[in-house]
Amino acid sequence: MAALQLPPKLHRRTHRLAAQWRAQHTDDAELIDTALQYFNDELFSHTLTPKRLDGDTIDEFLFSTREGFCEHYAAAFVTLMRAAGIPARVVTGYQGGEFNSISDYMLIRQRDAHAWAEVYLEGRGWQRIDPTAAVAPERVSLGINRVLPQRGFLPMLGMDSAAGDLVRQFGDIWDAANYNWSQWVLGYTPKRQRQVLEDAGLEDWDYGTLVFALTAGLAALTVFIALFVLRKRTLKLDHAARTYAQFCRKLARVGFDRLPHEGPVDFARRVTDARSNLTDEVMTITQYYTVIRYAGAQVSVVNFKKQVRAFNARN
Repeated sequence: MAALQLPPKLHRRTHRLAAQWRAQHTDDAELIDTALQYFNDELFSHTLTPKRLDGDTIDEFLFSTREGFCEHYAAAFVTLMRAAGIPARVVTGYQGGEFNSISDYMLIRQRDAHAWAEVYLEGRGWQRIDPTAAVAPERVSLGINRVLPQRGFLPMLGMDSAAGDLVRQFGDIWDAANYNWSQWVLGYTPKRQRQVLEDAGLEDWDYGTLVFALTAGLAALTVFIALFVLRKRTLKLDHAARTYAQFCRKLARVGFDRLPHEGPVDFARRVTDARSNLTDEVMTITQYYTVIRYAGAQVSVVNFKKQVRAFNARN
């Protein structure tokens, strides 16, 4: 049976320990409890930076360094079980993760990777056993994020502080943006396109109909934007024209009627030639009007109105 195989002439001390346990316990469940108690009672420690293992790595870990992470404990436990005649295997996956409330998904990182073991018990089948929990239960119950030392700004801000929560919230927003970019831009496959059409009730539309609908929709949107911009421009010109007409009425009261053929600049020159004391105000107002009316520049109509209201042609 594959789940009982071990390399020959290796792990001699491990074999002797497993044989000692087997002599003491005929019940497999009791032997498993003894192994877990061994990890708990002896001076084993959980660390992500263990000492280098040379030679017989299982023996050295169990009887010398006694420090490591989940892979060390899973491999050593499975070796002990097989040496004691209990089918066992290492299982790898992920434990923990972070929930992203912005996009409603679990974020699983490489640091959430975990290794545990399974043993086969007669009448019960494969049973999950996590030997790491016997050494560092917080690694299993809290997850790796609570075990790892905090880096970056969070230690300074305080993990459980309002500032720390704000930093994590911004991180969730950034990760959600990257996730949706990957899903809806980079990963927008034909399958996903069909799913979108099905969700919209358009699964029966052929590509020709879709292209026509998209083209018509784009054209309608373009027309709407153009009308909106033109309307805004027209309103601005109407305000400017009414304000300039008010300016011309003020000048007409002092004898300066604007002639039908006169443009704004020519009219301003005629007025300032006769009334030099009005030069600054007349030329400023005229410049406002011509820029708004003909250049289309971003000049405030409000300021233009203020200039005309303050203008006194009788000065």
